[in-house]
Amino acid sequence: MIEDLPNFETQNIASLQNNMPMIHPATYFKQFLNLIEFMNSKFAVLSLFLFIAINGFSQTADPVKDTAQSVSSLTLSLIYSTNTVFVGRKDANYKGYLNPSLTYMNKTGLFVSLSGDYYPELKTNKFVDYSYEGGYQFTLASELTGSVYVSRMHSNSNSTKVNAGVGTSFGTYLSWDNDIINFGTGFDYSKGKFNDVTLTPTISKDITFSFGDILQYDLSIDPTLTFSFGSQNFYRYYLIDRKYVNPTVISRINGHISEMKKFQLLDYEFSVPVSLSYNSFTFTATPFYVIPVNQPDFKNILPLLPGFKYSDNTFFFQFGLSYQF
Repeated sequence: MIEDLPNFETQNIASLQNNMPMIHPATYFKQFLNLIEFMNSKFAVLSLFLFIAINGFSQTADPVKDTAQSVSSLTLSLIYSTNTVFVGRKDANYKGYLNPSLTYMNKTGLFVSLSGDYYPELKTNKFVDYSYEGGYQFTLASELTGSVYVSRMHSNSNSTKVNAGVGTSFGTYLSWDNDIINFGTGFDYSKGKFNDVTLTPTISKDITFSFGDILQYDLSIDPTLTFSFGSQNFYRYYLIDRKYVNPTVISRINGHISEMKKFQLLDYEFSVPVSLSYNSFTFTATPFYVIPVNQPDFKNILPLLPGFKYSDNTFFFQFGLSYQF
């Protein structure tokens, strides 16, 4: 059985829409057998659903449904977030940040991206980390799309971000979009000093408008509910390798290993992404309300953790601007 399973930051790759032939991620089969053994019985239905979805990738692609788009694209974007939250957890020292990124999408469905986080409020080393990602997008049916990807995050030596130890992540996302309601499921496995898995089912409703006589604008409103399930081994790295490098603290926190290895619900996230597009420009504004649950019980060692605070419910915004070449 998997010893230390990791958490991912499920990324928004599913939002890129392309009709691509599918691939065969058979290597995930063994991981899912271990995951089902590791999970609590009350979450077994969710893991089974995800396994069925990923197993569906191995079916023969329909050449009519999987027609590739005619051109490749390069997208330059900049996002500003008013807070830093990772599956409901946050560090009080990290507030607003800028996230510039560059993404190349090939017409075959292959994509690569590079991004970084810049924190203006920090006194030194303001460019805390950067990450790069590569993957493949595909369409299984007119309403069923997905992606597989691998990403790597690097953090500087002074970073105490909650997810600084995530390291290399392998993930997949499957989305079923229809006229009534949209369903999505993401699965990520991160390989750092301590490993984690994350399962992120989502429910959303896409409402679109077009307006303008001379200038044509496209407006999209997408109310979304996201559940994050996973283990919390990334918290061990955050506390004992980044935040409190102290033998006593390490010993006490290691006493909570079984609690942090447990696969369980981590947070509820309510968001309402709003995007406005004109030609190649897209402006986005997204309010988030995040409710963390099942945080590690460190009450007996709080005196040893100066400055540590449990994460509370968080409301924050993200604003973005992108241009597609």
